[in-house]
Amino acid sequence: NVVINPAGERSEYFVLTYIEPLHANKSALGYDVASDDKRMALVERARDTGMPTLSGRVILAADPTLSETAVVMRLALYRKDAFVPDVERRRQAFIGLAIVTFVVDELAQRMLSGEGYEKFTLSIHDAGYVDSDPKPAPQELYSNAALRPLQAGAVFKDSLYVDVGQRRWELKFSAPQEHFLRAADHVLPWAALFQPAIRLASDG
Repeated sequence: NVVINPAGERSEYFVLTYIEPLHANKSALGYDVASDDKRMALVERARDTGMPTLSGRVILAADPTLSETAVVMRLALYRKDAFVPDVERRRQAFIGLAIVTFVVDELAQRMLSGEGYEKFTLSIHDAGYVDSDPKPAPQELYSNAALRPLQAGAVFKDSLYVDVGQRRWELKFSAPQEHFLRAADHVLPWAALFQPAIRLASDG
């Protein structure tokens, strides 16, 4: 049986009941997302829009002691064959969420794998929801600048905005000019593929 955590009476519950892989995330089983106002706001956005909804930087419920930066994608699930063209009917047909957690360091390492990686500097900033008003200050999710030696000679720099799960990420990258084209040719396709990959994959 799943024990709801944290305990307490609430007007509604959104309890994590299925987790894969279980052995690495067992401590999150039974966690009630509705106990956290920030997480609950993401649940409501996913439910009301019917679109994949990405969080900002989160502390994982499975292990709050970890310092790894993670983000969480949520996708609302509705009753089978329900017609959900508007918010009211989405709320009526809503039955739960599919949730996927991504560790940002692992995503960045995949983007930077291959030829040119050792010369490439990358930072990822979360600029908030695309429809946010006013726009929040960007929050750094990842940077490998401290792990890279100072770049001598001509350095090529560029940036790219990627909309993911209703949020906007800014990727800033640089490399010695003689390496940049090879590295960029590798990284830019990853950035372009990142958005649909996460959508298809569809808390923490």
